[in-house]
Amino acid sequence: MRLQIFDVEHGACALLTCDDGKRIMIDCGHNATTGWRPGTYLNSVGVAYLDKLVITNYDEDHVSGAPDLFDKVSVGCIVRNTSVSPADITRLKSEDGMGAGIERLVWELERNFLPPGTALGQPPVFQGVTETYFHHYPYDFDDENNLSLVLKLNCMGANLIFPGDLETAGWLKMLNVPGFIPALQNMDVFVASHHGRESGCCEDIFKHFKPRFVVISDKSKGYQTQETTGWYSDRALGGIFNGDNGRKVVTTRSDGDLVIEFANTGYLFRKDPQSVPTRSAADFLLGLTALASPQLGTFGSPFVPPPQPPARPNAPGLGLSALYEPPPSPPPESLASLLLADPNKPKMPLSALAAALRKP
Repeated sequence: MRLQIFDVEHGACALLTCDDGKRIMIDCGHNATTGWRPGTYLNSVGVAYLDKLVITNYDEDHVSGAPDLFDKVSVGCIVRNTSVSPADITRLKSEDGMGAGIERLVWELERNFLPPGTALGQPPVFQGVTETYFHHYPYDFDDENNLSLVLKLNCMGANLIFPGDLETAGWLKMLNVPGFIPALQNMDVFVASHHGRESGCCEDIFKHFKPRFVVISDKSKGYQTQETTGWYSDRALGGIFNGDNGRKVVTTRSDGDLVIEFANTGYLFRKDPQSVPTRSAADFLLGLTALASPQLGTFGSPFVPPPQPPARPNAPGLGLSALYEPPPSPPPESLASLLLADPNKPKMPLSALAAALRKP
């Protein structure tokens, strides 16, 4: 299982690929400088069907690649803060104007995906993955950032959180949501809210946990509000990133595309070797065993099942029950996806692959 966090400048886009080939994309921004777009990328690796798309925020930088994505692949379902209707999204964007990504998302929600309150159906199951969601409601806030969807993932025992663009007021109110504080415990990767801007920093949440790594997805520094690397570094434990110990904050603007490889024994966090070759594949795979130590900060964290939130209807943290929006009928898997092999799917255990690579 692997998670890719793409460099989409001041935006957000990540892709979780499970061992059985199922995929979750978290936001769908694009990189205007390099021309990278999510749908085009998926096609380039032989993918024509995306099982799930999670939208954490209704700003353009989180969905700027939506036209390319929906044009290039079939999307099985969308998970978002469904307390915000497509009409609400349009209203929220009326002041700043709707970009092409938000406009396409609203179009898809109104025509191809079931609206809130409709029968939910059965969401796809992702082996080795637990998803927990939290969000506020329009009667709590009337801005896109504090209506972000907070996604907590547990991937084979490793914990990650994607909070969208939640700001200080939203964080403070989220601390009162049942189940949220327990969900922060044993956090391995904390994706900084609002791309690491000061408006997303909240001292009070770090009184309840200390993540191993903080990831900032943002473009080159141009504003003083981006100077938060030191602030986050003081609130992280640090660990091994790209083979170097002691790293606490990782940024797409400095490190480029990122990859986290998950295994039963832990995870390996590094730069994308396709864009930044740093060592042989065998060395990386052998590192899955060599770095298996909780003291080193990459492997060995005990598996802690995510907390079960209270069973009350439409409560934040209830997972998919109030968020899942399937299309009217599941789109058929395209012929291309059946014929093209998935290069990301392991063909043998990592240990066996590493041994094979070591042979002369």
